[in-house]
Amino acid sequence: MTSNEIVLLQTTIIKNKKYPETKNSSLPLPVHYFLDTEFIPATGLLCEEESHHATRALRLGVNDHILVGNGRGQIFECTIADQGKKNLLLTTLTESDIPAAHPAISIAIAPLKNASRLEWFVEKATEMGADTIIPLLTHRTERPKLNAERMHRLIRSATKQSNRAWMPQLDLPTNFNDLIIDTKGLKIIAHCDSNFSRKPLRQCLPSKPPESATILIGPEGDFTPAEIKSGYEAGFEGCELGPNRLRTETAGIFCVSLLTGIYR
Repeated sequence: MTSNEIVLLQTTIIKNKKYPETKNSSLPLPVHYFLDTEFIPATGLLCEEESHHATRALRLGVNDHILVGNGRGQIFECTIADQGKKNLLLTTLTESDIPAAHPAISIAIAPLKNASRLEWFVEKATEMGADTIIPLLTHRTERPKLNAERMHRLIRSATKQSNRAWMPQLDLPTNFNDLIIDTKGLKIIAHCDSNFSRKPLRQCLPSKPPESATILIGPEGDFTPAEIKSGYEAGFEGCELGPNRLRTETAGIFCVSLLTGIYR
């Protein structure tokens, strides 16, 4: 997982004693990780939101060491050089490029009538390692509209919380028929229709990691038989997710967990 590299950087900074001592002990301060997708080392300005969190919530100040990620695999080791009214000014010491995790995992999931359940999925899938989340518009999708701004905030927060160097991509809502035509790599459709051949998800995963993997998760009420048939004809393999019927968001988490557990 990419978070291991970030933890290693944090540990290295502490071992090299690149930190100020606390007022009451000689224990090192934790090296906090911040996420600023617009951070430019040459200017050194940390975004207002992260600067506020650093100074007001964490009480960081001049000379403290921090890590800043841009969500695209670059991690900057920095010290706080100055504290402005809205932004911290940072001095960049080192830059690390962390490769994207392999294989790239995409989950295409139908939006739910209860928006909070999809939001829960987005947050947890980000923490667990999903690389792309695709709102999937199907025949039985009941809530095609999403609060994309809120979704992006959840992804950003979960990326930071889980120490990920790469922030997942949230695609625009995509029609089922358009998606199955354009998808490459390992292609799986999870459904509950016993009239179609299905295998347990684990048996659908090759021993050699594919370049990418996409799993389709249907809405409440499942995919229609016509959609399942179209998926099979487009090269998707049908899978089942165990003996119990799962909620859509639970099925999505099950898939992310199994793929990251096996391949990463």
